[in-house]
Amino acid sequence: MNLWLRLLGYLLVVLGRKPMAPLEACETWFRCWPTDLDVFRHMNNGKYLTIMDLGRLDLMVRTGLWRLMQASQWFVVVEAQTIKYKKSLVLFDRFKVVTRIIGWNEKSFFIEQAFWRRDVMVAEAVVKGRVLRKSRGTVPVREVLEHFGIQGEAPELPEGVVAWERTLVS
Repeated sequence: MNLWLRLLGYLLVVLGRKPMAPLEACETWFRCWPTDLDVFRHMNNGKYLTIMDLGRLDLMVRTGLWRLMQASQWFVVVEAQTIKYKKSLVLFDRFKVVTRIIGWNEKSFFIEQAFWRRDVMVAEAVVKGRVLRKSRGTVPVREVLEHFGIQGEAPELPEGVVAWERTLVS
């Protein structure tokens, strides 16, 4: 239920946010509420993943990808993700999630998401995601990028992301 309330709140806020380019960093602000806490009174590790979903949704809406997906009958799935927790978020902490596309291959996008409280990074994650057709099959990354006028080679992924991706089973 908390996710639905947070999603509704986000939808009210996003209507006033300005559009952005697909390769820009997207900042989405949140607050740590009582329903986000675990028994140790800091944000539950699962809540980070849920909030990451909302950060990626913000990126998709503001870049126009959401509208394109609806028109094309596409949807996005998370293939894999990894997260490193560095500090705790506690009750009523205000924090932002910075979401940005850091690269891609033929089938998948790599997205970096970092949680910041003031000027301190509290967690960082990498998500590997894929765009699929509702009628079955993967949408080639090039097809998605063409809609945004993005051509050329993908940015070089950080060494740690390349090593992590090698460990994944395709």
